[in-house]
Amino acid sequence: MQYLLIIFLFVSTVGVAQDKIMLMNGKIKTVGKVLEIKDRNVLYQAKGSKTIKKMGWEKVFSIETAAGREQVVYLQDSTISNDLSIEQMRLFVKGEQAAIYRYKSPLSTIGGLVFGAAGGLLVPYFPAVSVLPPAAGITALAFVKPKSSKKSIVGIPDEVSSSPEFVAGYQRKAKDKRMNNTLKGAAVGFLLTVGAIIAFRGL
Repeated sequence: MQYLLIIFLFVSTVGVAQDKIMLMNGKIKTVGKVLEIKDRNVLYQAKGSKTIKKMGWEKVFSIETAAGREQVVYLQDSTISNDLSIEQMRLFVKGEQAAIYRYKSPLSTIGGLVFGAAGGLLVPYFPAVSVLPPAAGITALAFVKPKSSKKSIVGIPDEVSSSPEFVAGYQRKAKDKRMNNTLKGAAVGFLLTVGAIIAFRGL
């Protein structure tokens, strides 16, 4: 009975074992199995599928197999704008990951709502310039560099979180998230305000 239990646990573990592809943008893609790197593409099978898919190798930093072995795909090459060393790029990607999973920017969404609503209020009177308030708010945010809070880097060693590469990666991804939040907030604020105006005038 014990032997059967051991065999069952082994088969179960093998069945759920999956490879992970760490992307250059900080995201991690879990796949069924990475097959090979061929013709500048990473060939892999999705979870539960035998169909072979491909991904450009320039999008991939590294591959971690189900057994825990890492294969670095990134190549330092200034001719393709890969100026950072492998370790420097690893820190950059870690910074992106910290921002992806820990950076929050609720004020960006609120600001977007306000700027969008301001633009919506102009529609009945000056429709041609109604996009200016949202555009001004989004542009202003583009020049402000986000800072990492203590909460967003908790558990990350100081020598990592203070490195220029980590900070650069964090700021780039945090800026992307903040801009997306602002755009979504502006769109919602604009549409809600215009809808409210139409509904009010229809009464």
